[in-house]
Amino acid sequence: MAKKLYADGNTGDVAICEADANLSDPLGDLDNIYFHSDFNYLHIKKTGTIELSFPSIGKWGGEEEIIQAHLHDLGYVPVMFAIFVSPSGLESLPLAGEFIVQTAGDTGRRSLMVGADSQYIYIRKFDISAEASIPSFDCIIKYFLMGEA
Repeated sequence: MAKKLYADGNTGDVAICEADANLSDPLGDLDNIYFHSDFNYLHIKKTGTIELSFPSIGKWGGEEEIIQAHLHDLGYVPVMFAIFVSPSGLESLPLAGEFIVQTAGDTGRRSLMVGADSQYIYIRKFDISAEASIPSFDCIIKYFLMGEA
C-alpha cells in the first residue's frame, strides 16, 4: 500500500502511515501506523563510557562481582542499552543479557551484564576457570540511557 504523511492543522497531529490507517484510533491500528505524534517515544537522556579492567584468574578460580560503575542520577530506572567501544573484535557489539567476553579452554569464561537502578549503572562480572586460566581483560563500554521524549 501507499504510505502517506498526515498533518492536521487543527489538532496538531502528525502521522506517517498506510493510506487506509485508522488515525482516529492510532493505538488500535499499530500495524498501519509507523509514526504518530500522540505516541510517547523514548529518546536518549544520557550517554557515557565506562572503562573496566579485570585481573587474570588462575586455574580452578572464579568469582561473581557486582560493580557500581557509574552514577547517572536520573531518579528513575531507565531503559538502557550498551555497546562495546573496545577491545578490538568487540567494537559496536551490543552488551545485551549475559555476554561472554572471554573463554579459556573448554571450561573457562568471563561474562558481563549491564543494568541500572534509579541512580546507578551496574556491571555484573562472572568469572569461572577450570583447567585453563583466564587472562586479564580491559574494555570500554558506551551506554545510552533512555527516557520519554
